[in-house]
Amino acid sequence: MDKTIRFISDPNELKAEDYRYWQSVRPAERMQKAWELSLMGYRMKGLAPDGQELRRSVVRLKLPKR
Repeated sequence: MDKTIRFISDPNELKAEDYRYWQSVRPAERMQKAWELSLMGYRMKGLAPDGQELRRSVVRLKLPKR
């Protein structure tokens, strides 16, 4: 993982850099990070400290071919 810290003042470049980072991460890792962010949000509100009562439904989305 790249641990370089950069200062980006242009909002468009910041958005592009963020997009490039998340595109470089495998989908399974993105899902794991999304789950961790959900848990952190619930913990900040004092809910679901262990995440056991949160739903973990698995859904498969079929997207139309482009």
